Amino acid sequence: MDATPDPSQTDAETTVEAAAAPKPKGRPRQDDSARRAIILEEAYGCFIENGYLATTTDLVAARCRMSKQTLYRLFSSKEALFAEVVGRHRQLMIDLPRPEGEDLPFFEALERIFYIGIDEATDARRRGFVRAVMRDATHVPGLFEDFLRQSVGRVRLDLADWLAEQNRLGRARIEKPLSAAHMLMDLSFSPVPPLAEEGSRSEHLHYCLSVFARGVAA
Repeated sequence: MDATPDPSQTDAETTVEAAAAPKPKGRPRQDDSARRAIILEEAYGCFIENGYLATTTDLVAARCRMSKQTLYRLFSSKEALFAEVVGRHRQLMIDLPRPEGEDLPFFEALERIFYIGIDEATDARRRGFVRAVMRDATHVPGLFEDFLRQSVGRVRLDLADWLAEQNRLGRARIEKPLSAAHMLMDLSFSPVPPLAEEGSRSEHLHYCLSVFARGVAA
């Protein structure tokens, strides 16, 4: 039976007793969604720093401070983990889909889609991930092709769908949405850095998107 509180006991005495009571040992339990988020974040960092080949499930599990059994319960293999990391990376490439009912001017929406003004650390990580994949592409058959299909290819299709919708709504004149999406992807993710006189990458992209927006203005 639960002990009946002593009415003569002061609040201060109750507080002292509560503080002295034994606390559960170990870390707070995490649900699987929290564990998955931790694993994906650490795996993303591992792939950037070490490349695909040198990243192992042992390394990822160690960085997450969890057992391999837990990792394998949530991700069946390194390949499955990589595929989900690519999906996470895809969300850092362009911000689509847009919020339902959004009614922004075409150029302003483009700026948000391409994360104009993204902080340098995040931009460096997403570019570092692409470089890491490309470094190992020649040693892992199909790696870069899978990456292109799962990230760049799907991003391009999502962007083409959005451009087609903008054309339908009369916000821009875009007769070939897929070609326009291809053009924007080339502008935005070119590996060639802008020259010093062109300003930062964000400034350069801001200018390029403004030229595109004027060219397709309805």
